[in-house]
Amino acid sequence: MKYYQEITLLPTPEISQYFLWQKIYQPLHMLMVETKSKPKDRWVSVSFPKYSKKALGDKLRVFALSEQALEEFALKKTLRKFEDYVHITGIRPVPASIEAKTLFKRVQPKQNNLSYARRYAKYRQMDIEEAFAQLNQKPSKSLPFINLKSLSTKQNLRLILRQEKVPLDEDRELIFNAYGLNNPVPDF
Repeated sequence: MKYYQEITLLPTPEISQYFLWQKIYQPLHMLMVETKSKPKDRWVSVSFPKYSKKALGDKLRVFALSEQALEEFALKKTLRKFEDYVHITGIRPVPASIEAKTLFKRVQPKQNNLSYARRYAKYRQMDIEEAFAQLNQKPSKSLPFINLKSLSTKQNLRLILRQEKVPLDEDRELIFNAYGLNNPVPDF
């Protein structure tokens, strides 16, 4: 990921940061779904630079391989109805001297069963016992989340997020995710 834009939430006494996360992440998710049919160099990934185990913080960075991909993603246009509640920077290059990478994963606590462990092991290229052990580690109850609404089922869902540090020299193939997760991004 070579370029990024940063969104800063501007909550007010009447409108909380959590409410803003819900309102801005839903249209971003829809944009990410639309990029699925595009080539990999048009996909985006996200990070939460002020993430802690209790809160997401007030910033979101959207990363892409090219400046053109971010221009096509059109953050300012998509979030223009929230312009009083968010600040969006222009497109910037990632600093040349980053010292770490991070990735954010969705935590789905109800799926810690054997069939899920098999799929997880295959995807992560590890043995099933190791996968099952990793999946059965209970996530912290205080992991931050974003409330979203499924447009297909109309059900509410919690996008529970966990951060993982990634070695700087580790290269992974980009994986499409409609939430912008699971891909290592620069941590600065």
